[in-house]
Amino acid sequence: MNNFIRLTWGTLVGAWVFGCAWGKPPDWVTPYLTADIAALSRGQSAVKLADLDEVHFVSSDRVLRRYRTILRVITNQGRSHALCQITYNADTERVRSAQAWVIQADGKECTTYRIGDFADSIAQYSRYFWNQQRTLTFNAARWLGVGGTLAWEVEIELQTGIANLSWTMASDLAVNHCVFEVTPATGGRLEWHTSGAQPGSPQPGATPGALRWEQHRTTAPSGDEPDDFLPDPLLVSVRHIAAQPTPDAVTTWNDMARLAAAIIEPRILATPEVQAKASALVAGKTGRWARVRALAEFVQKEIAYLSVTLDKDYLAGYRPHPSGEVLQNRYGDCKDKAGLLCALLRSIGEEGAPILVSADNPRAIDPAWPTAAFDHVIVGILSRDPAPAGWPTVGQGDSGSIVLFDPTDSETPLGLLPENEQGGRGLLVSQKTTGLVQLPTAGPEQNRTECRVRAELDATGELTAHVEETLRGTSSASAYAIREQLRTDGFTKLMEARLHESTPFVQNVQWTDTWDPVTPTWQLNYDFKAERYGRQIGADRLLVSPPVTVTQVRLSPWQTNQAGVSLQSASSLHAQVTITLPENCQIEEVPDDWQQELPTATYRIGYRKAGRDVVYESAVIQRAAFLEKTDYEALRNLVLKFLQAERRPIIVRRTATPKTP
Repeated sequence: MNNFIRLTWGTLVGAWVFGCAWGKPPDWVTPYLTADIAALSRGQSAVKLADLDEVHFVSSDRVLRRYRTILRVITNQGRSHALCQITYNADTERVRSAQAWVIQADGKECTTYRIGDFADSIAQYSRYFWNQQRTLTFNAARWLGVGGTLAWEVEIELQTGIANLSWTMASDLAVNHCVFEVTPATGGRLEWHTSGAQPGSPQPGATPGALRWEQHRTTAPSGDEPDDFLPDPLLVSVRHIAAQPTPDAVTTWNDMARLAAAIIEPRILATPEVQAKASALVAGKTGRWARVRALAEFVQKEIAYLSVTLDKDYLAGYRPHPSGEVLQNRYGDCKDKAGLLCALLRSIGEEGAPILVSADNPRAIDPAWPTAAFDHVIVGILSRDPAPAGWPTVGQGDSGSIVLFDPTDSETPLGLLPENEQGGRGLLVSQKTTGLVQLPTAGPEQNRTECRVRAELDATGELTAHVEETLRGTSSASAYAIREQLRTDGFTKLMEARLHESTPFVQNVQWTDTWDPVTPTWQLNYDFKAERYGRQIGADRLLVSPPVTVTQVRLSPWQTNQAGVSLQSASSLHAQVTITLPENCQIEEVPDDWQQELPTATYRIGYRKAGRDVVYESAVIQRAAFLEKTDYEALRNLVLKFLQAERRPIIVRRTATPKTP
């Protein structure tokens, strides 16, 4: 939603207009060329000698920003990092200058490149975005050898508007020296906020009122990240407070809500065309939520996701297209789809309002720091009567609750909130809003999977099984979406691959399924056979693995040294497997029951005998949590112990030799 500047390092081949000159590096580069980086560069392909960002406020909403970076290539693979790349908005930002210096390893040869040597191209992130973002690129990989250095400097003048200025001390490479310095305009002052203990409080800058943050010898992240890892970005945010505050200044959450309402509400129009469409969609539907669901599904399924930005100011990222246009064009981004759904709801007498959220990172919005850091819009539907049990709601009391729904997510039906939006904070777009709302988190029972297996083992060890899996909540929506995407043949192959993990000799897999978006529930039934499921040991015994189907519980190791947490969503898995043994066999030994738990998780396994049947039952209950490394590794060890306990076999003994037909 917000216009932003993004710096990345990676491999990109640009088109060049050459205008280079021989010379020497600028004075700001020279001191860094002799820095001792032996320890910092150990095991690295490239190192940033310096990463510098200087911001000067020209006025309360306009700044001149200068980016400076010096990069040393350590290995041949490190040449791919010798890249300057800045994304900017051509409508609200102007590149004032750009230079680069390629310094060879001996330090005697330095080539200077000007702005004409940079490639300037459209920054189309995907086929879903069309706006005025452009990318300025300089790629030195073809000229720079091992031990060489690339330095570059880019100055951009930009509108800040309601957005804060932000800088992260984190990097994908090791950094010898990182600096972020901000200077206020004449008569103004700065307020600041950091995401954690680092980078901490600033030092005075070079001029009165300026603030400066520094980090020395920051190591690069290494190893794989654990599941659902949220890094600590070491983020610094700064805003400018003018001597005479402007009408769009944001220093409280009420300021942000008021400003957002002034931008968004005029575009939510229940035009005659919108009203007619709403009436047609709800025709014949009598229940309140059935009528709401008809409107929600229409916006979800029939309005394609496409972002086209036509406005040319810093508020363009928050301003939706008029609802009538979105309906006519049949496309829009998150704010467009939210605005249209609100207009449709209002057309049938319902109250709907946009809610600003941060998707994928529930920690992004800090209650103590009012800011425009939102990147997504969903819809809140006022419900004065109690909403259906288990639905995602915020607020309670005389005014009722607000049901949350994301019309952009095509997989998640009304009654569920996508997992990547749970647990964070949102801002209701209204002139009356005074603070944030806490977005709910589903509990384990709201995201539940039940698996019931009825299987029969014959005297040769062949297994015939019938399986019924019932998925409820967000897991059902995502699983059904995969099934729809893969279609019949692709999903059959996926089923066979999944079963082969626990049962190598699977054959004749047959399945059927049903999907109910109202509940929501996905029911999957399947049958299969498995030769040699019972493994013979000696002359009269079989080893039988009780789970039959593999438990979908996996956690990758925590290998990164970057600070952060792992977000674990709530879920529960309950399995019951009943295996009927042949008449000439009896159960000789079953494993002991097993249970272990942590503050955020419970895992248990149990067995019982019932005549010729042996019944295996397991439960995996995970509560939503942010886990630091120690807690994550404790959970991973618990998962490994569970999988090991699950593999313990049942011993079956033959009591008589089966007769040959």
